[in-house]
Amino acid sequence: MPSTLSTNYMGSTAAAILLSGGTATRIYHQAADDAIHEASRSGPAVHKPKYNDRVVVAAKCVHINSPIAAVAWKEGDGVELIRLYFIDKDNLLHEYCGTSNTSTWLGEFC
Repeated sequence: MPSTLSTNYMGSTAAAILLSGGTATRIYHQAADDAIHEASRSGPAVHKPKYNDRVVVAAKCVHINSPIAAVAWKEGDGVELIRLYFIDKDNLLHEYCGTSNTSTWLGEFC
């Protein structure tokens, strides 16, 4: 990750969801590298929790300072579906579709 923010960086929104009856957390945010990251953790968010960080949407696909929204719900088979929304470089709204049990996202377009 770059040590300095891009010249157009004004901060980022974040979206957080709770999975599995409140025992797993996902936090989505646009970092200083302009990519959208997912910070994930299983277990309660207690004193000094450790999160796993990974890039979900590449910087080349995201508008700088994009609003971010996320929602999750449980399907009949027990798998939780996750939707992630953001604005791309052409100012279009995009939806990425994922599940709680995989790291693959549908909707990847660049």
